[in-house]
Amino acid sequence: MIEKVIKIFHVGRFEKYESLGDTKLKKMSVLFGENGRGKTTLSAIFRSLERNDPTYILERSTLGQNNNPSIEIMTDGKNYAFKNNKWDPSGYKNIEITQPNIQCWGKPDESRAFVKTSVQG
Repeated sequence: MIEKVIKIFHVGRFEKYESLGDTKLKKMSVLFGENGRGKTTLSAIFRSLERNDPTYILERSTLGQNNNPSIEIMTDGKNYAFKNNKWDPSGYKNIEITQPNIQCWGKPDESRAFVKTSVQG
């Protein structure tokens, strides 16, 4: 199970993200936010790790940056790092995000530009 996103540098909106404090994911975590805030980028990162395919990340490099993407994720007490355009160690096979159970509810109104989404894995 993915426990924690430790850092994301130069991927999509995540120019320089480092986790602070207790940011561990639980068995069921909910991610929601306005459009363009990185939800799909996080999904692409998880899919890249699952399939050991750097394309999902490289297609989302931060615009205007010449730096290589760098990511570190903790899964089952072990850290996986994306550096030099590959995962080390290669691929994590204990996640199932390929066919997620996604539920959306609510209707965006003028005060909210997002729909709450629940992902169960």
